[in-house]
Amino acid sequence: MRSMGGGPTEYVRVVKDAAGLEHEEPADRAAFDRVMESLETETVDIRDRAALGTIRDRGGREITALAARNRGFGEACDAYYASRKVAEPFQNLNENYWV
Repeated sequence: MRSMGGGPTEYVRVVKDAAGLEHEEPADRAAFDRVMESLETETVDIRDRAALGTIRDRGGREITALAARNRGFGEACDAYYASRKVAEPFQNLNENYWV
């Protein structure tokens, strides 16, 4: 779900194609609501210290997965920008603007 500058809300879902690349597909509000309903909350009694190790391990795995996805996104961005010329070389910019 996203909304840009007070515009209409767009619903999309991210899917992977056969090559493993992610792309967005349009979705509707009902699909968004179904996904949100499938999320489950979890209450953990932190007085039970034995549960904390499990939570830490699960959190570590989630962070590792997120870091890998972030690294992949960074590589895609780097490749995108490396393949394009700079709009205006730095030496052509007005030096007085930066001083």
